[in-house]
Amino acid sequence: MMKQKTFNRLLLLVLTLGLCSSCSKEESELPAGYAQNNMTNSMQGTQYEAQWVVNQQVVDKTQMTINGNTISVAHMPNEFVVRPFLPTNEQTADIKNISYPEWHISPYGYTLDVIYNEQDDTEQWSHYMVEVGKTIYRVDIQATLLSMWDTVKDTWTIVWSVQKVKIYNMYSSLVTDDANTLEPPLPLTLVTTKRLN
Repeated sequence: MMKQKTFNRLLLLVLTLGLCSSCSKEESELPAGYAQNNMTNSMQGTQYEAQWVVNQQVVDKTQMTINGNTISVAHMPNEFVVRPFLPTNEQTADIKNISYPEWHISPYGYTLDVIYNEQDDTEQWSHYMVEVGKTIYRVDIQATLLSMWDTVKDTWTIVWSVQKVKIYNMYSSLVTDDANTLEPPLPLTLVTTKRLN
């Protein structure tokens, strides 16, 4: 019940941001392509410190890199994304990231100070590798993504709505396409706290 209420609040926030951005876009006299060009030209290997927020609580810290229209994250909040789907005998093992996921985004609205982005493909999957104890897993995530870049404060807020997760044991020959569907979707929020370069 609490998760559903939190998800509904986030959905309302996202819809409100979307409504504000589309209104701002219509009223703005900025040139066509402003948002795309501004983001692509400004963001080449730009790194930020960031915090993961789940259920309005900071649950982890990470680093985020923006390369033009690609967002990469040093690690996801694995306690929420990976641990629930691990075998029972690995539930208490440490989870260490080996590689990082990427998402491709495109601007869909802007004001003078803020650029709003969404992922290029609503069915986009991203993947990364983790080490759990001595086992290597590939983690596939399907999620919708919306982001807001405040160009004056140089801060990002990104909301993922994780719909499906697949976990593959890379040492097993029994690879399956079974996906764990999350109902309701898991809302993850990344908030940058400091630009590093």
